[in-house]
Amino acid sequence: MTASLPRRVLSLTWIFTLEQIREPLSLIWTIISPAALFYLLSHNRETAVTLGYSHATSWFYAYIASSVAFFGFCFYLIGRRESGFVRSFMHTRSAKVVFLTSHFLSYSLVSLLYACTFYLITKPSFGPYDPREAIALTLRFYVCFLGFCTPALLLANARLKFQTANTLISVLLFCGIMTALMGTQAVSPSFQWLTALNPFVIAKQVMENAQIPLMALAGSAALLSGTVLLTIKTLRINPVWSRY
Repeated sequence: MTASLPRRVLSLTWIFTLEQIREPLSLIWTIISPAALFYLLSHNRETAVTLGYSHATSWFYAYIASSVAFFGFCFYLIGRRESGFVRSFMHTRSAKVVFLTSHFLSYSLVSLLYACTFYLITKPSFGPYDPREAIALTLRFYVCFLGFCTPALLLANARLKFQTANTLISVLLFCGIMTALMGTQAVSPSFQWLTALNPFVIAKQVMENAQIPLMALAGSAALLSGTVLLTIKTLRINPVWSRY
């Protein structure tokens, strides 16, 4: 039984990953829209070029990481719970572990795929491709993704309905981005302090950092691991046959 657990995780991860790759709307909103907006706002601007690629694209990488974490990792977890998938197939602790691990791994792969695709689309404006730069940016992006996954998973545990979650996530992301952008122009010390705690601002700073933030990676992984363990313990299981 133990030996088959990794195979079950890999098999379910592959299914979830294919499900996301075959979703055209996710590709449009998560990749094409940020890339188009990037060229609309930054292309042919001397200030963007002088800032460097990582500084010019830090907000866009933060948006992609948050979008995959909330509209992917969180939203689809709520959807599968509301559709009856969880009630039909998750009756034991091992099933929870397999499901949540596969769910997380699939969106990790999707997020990295989106980040690499965005790099391939937007990098030509700043010169030739640099493999070392791409690897460093991808690792920093994954730190941001892990950071967004923790509040996303907590939100998924809030027993929200599918449509309610869709509206709430949209509002939260919009407010987070707007307050982050406003905070960069604010002069009030109290507002600047509040802005410094904004996840989007933190993600932007991580993306702009020249070095891979190992402490941030360890902290994000630890927080996410604790949240996953809490989810495994508290995830409500209501088997379909219990209603009959």
